[in-house]
Amino acid sequence: MRDQFPLESLLRLAQNRTDAAARQLGGLLASERACQEQLTRIEGFRTEYRDHFQTRATQGLKAVEWDIHARFMQRIDAAIVAQKQALDTSQHRSAEGRRAWVAQQQQLQRYDVLAQRHRAGVQQQMVRREQKQSDEHAARRAGADRSAAA
Repeated sequence: MRDQFPLESLLRLAQNRTDAAARQLGGLLASERACQEQLTRIEGFRTEYRDHFQTRATQGLKAVEWDIHARFMQRIDAAIVAQKQALDTSQHRSAEGRRAWVAQQQQLQRYDVLAQRHRAGVQQQMVRREQKQSDEHAARRAGADRSAAA
């Protein structure tokens, strides 16, 4: 058995792919957070605009102002729908990125287990070799002691 793990290059490749998948997942999660924050801002703006309009409406508004308000609310609602779709898409991509990262992590763990087994085998072989050398040395010494005693 050689001291170098024969699949070392695959282990490094799996580590690189896992790192890349983790970076990509981080970007996807950041994008998802940004989409959620944007949706929250738009919904907050809608609430503020509605509340402000209701305050003004109690003071009396012209029909043109009601029409402008209605069209603007439709645009805000359309923006909310679009942002919810963007968030849904972003969440879907994040889920796919998470699955890809998990798959890469599992692949890395499989190679790591093989590497650990290899290292344990090399260590065990080295211990046997040292024990054999120690036994041979002890046998020679015992033979030398018997020769000297005779």
